[in-house]
Amino acid sequence: MCRSICVGVLLSLGVCQISLTFADSLAWNRDSKFDIKINILLLSMVNDIVPTTGRLTFISDFQATEYELEPGEPFVKLTNFEVHDCIMIWNSLCAKFDLYNPSREGGHQRIYWSARRDGVYHSWNNATWDKNTGWGPC
Repeated sequence: MCRSICVGVLLSLGVCQISLTFADSLAWNRDSKFDIKINILLLSMVNDIVPTTGRLTFISDFQATEYELEPGEPFVKLTNFEVHDCIMIWNSLCAKFDLYNPSREGGHQRIYWSARRDGVYHSWNNATWDKNTGWGPC
């Protein structure tokens, strides 16, 4: 019985050693010419308008039908680095702007938008905000 347990343990150790050796041969090489860089753009939009002031919806090049932004719940989209435009509709007011424009964003991969009573604000860090556009007639 001891012999069968010892043989089982030795076989297990041998399999582990072979597996580790194989895994080492597959190790990622940082200097490899096949290094793949994945660039993904994150767009986030949030409704920061007081909840009782009507619906806030948007339409964009990646969202063909109106999508309602619920107060305080971000809409997040992972997409490519092409120009993306948007129209936000709040009651009978509209704001049209580029959600992403490579010439303006300077290589930032995270773009945040906040819809407020006086307009739509833009941020790269979700903390410091600049007013991008105001509301106008649709």
